[in-house]
Amino acid sequence: MHLNALIHRLLEEIKGRFQILIAKHTGDGFFICGVDATEMAEAALSVKDRFRTTDWQRNDFPDPVAIRICVDLQKVTLVEEAGSIVDVTSSGIDRAARIEPVVDPNQVWCSDHYFAQLRREHVRNIAGTGIGRRQLAKGAGESDLFALHWAHETISPPVPAHQQSVVAPQSSATIPRIKRKIGDAERDQFAADGFGDITRYFEAALKQAEGDQAPHVQCRFSPVDATKFTAEIYVDGKSRTRCKIWLAGTGREIRFSHGQAQIDHDGSYNESLHVDDDGIDIFFKAMGMAFMGREREPLAPAQAAEYLWEAFTRYLT
Repeated sequence: MHLNALIHRLLEEIKGRFQILIAKHTGDGFFICGVDATEMAEAALSVKDRFRTTDWQRNDFPDPVAIRICVDLQKVTLVEEAGSIVDVTSSGIDRAARIEPVVDPNQVWCSDHYFAQLRREHVRNIAGTGIGRRQLAKGAGESDLFALHWAHETISPPVPAHQQSVVAPQSSATIPRIKRKIGDAERDQFAADGFGDITRYFEAALKQAEGDQAPHVQCRFSPVDATKFTAEIYVDGKSRTRCKIWLAGTGREIRFSHGQAQIDHDGSYNESLHVDDDGIDIFFKAMGMAFMGREREPLAPAQAAEYLWEAFTRYLT
């Protein structure tokens, strides 16, 4: 089997398993763009496992083929043609492309920004090993990087080139996580970024829902402005569910209104997510009006998007 054919088949498998916006083959590599940080980490590790376990000689390769994978978290702009996503653009893609060349073969490395998101989402099946600051490719400067692996695996941190002749002592010592002061600026940014994540989640989910169940299901995503949008699902031409979601209050609260709410009147709502923290991590917490008993559950942005999507679609069946 030619390598290109194997990669195309692998991309089709990934698109079938995970929430993928676009998977694109580019020369001797490929990139995958999705809406969920945890799923992208799982996809990356699955690809790594496939390359490590493939019997390359059976596939007519004289030597094993290795892969380098970088995962990063950035905002992207979707490029659409005829209602389909054909490309994405972002400076973040360039940063990922500068990390990938320095990744060790058959490993998955990520930026510190991405790893912080996995921690906020309280991911349990994936772990990360810090590898320190590394010089990136093409003069892109230095960055703190992490090697991702399944939680049941243990790996040794890669040794920087200038230290490869030094035998470093192993230590199992740990210190407790130390609380910190989380200020207003971080709260405001977290809420704004979280609203952006929720917006993109709803837009992608509505497109997928319509594509999967066309023609009797139609979906509408309508941005009002930078801090508000509406979503609606029609079944056989009849509106079945509608909502409005917006950034409210002091900019640290995301509100959800179900039904035929007026666009310009934001005084009433059915659910509210406010920014909270435990002195270490920052997250959303719901008031619990949509789902009683879940108001104490800390929500990462991806989980907050899923929570509101569930509230939006719960009465469809």
